[in-house]
Amino acid sequence: GGAARAATGRRSRAGLLARSGRAAGGPGPRGGAVSAGRRDPREEQVRRMLDGPHPALPPDLAAWAVLRGGRRLRRRRAVRRTAGLLLALALSALLVWAGVEQPWESEPAQVTPPLQGW
Repeated sequence: GGAARAATGRRSRAGLLARSGRAAGGPGPRGGAVSAGRRDPREEQVRRMLDGPHPALPPDLAAWAVLRGGRRLRRRRAVRRTAGLLLALALSALLVWAGVEQPWESEPAQVTPPLQGW
């Protein structure tokens, strides 16, 4: 009962609703007071869904999730490796271009025309 629930740290739905002010007589979702006999229809629908029977899960759900997670990991690794390779290739191309062109050096100034006919 209550002692076991308190020991596990779980709280009852009624206790949570009372603490949040959503119990009967507390403020409603639109700011007004909810009468003691009337609740929000959406809240009632959610309560019915949560209290009702839960659908059966497929027996191979865990194995399927492991396979899908493995695929995601492999795909993420492949994308990271490809991005790293492309970055390394771009850096290499930049270094080769800079070595050949040497853009930091200025061209010789052509102040006087070349001497011809001396």
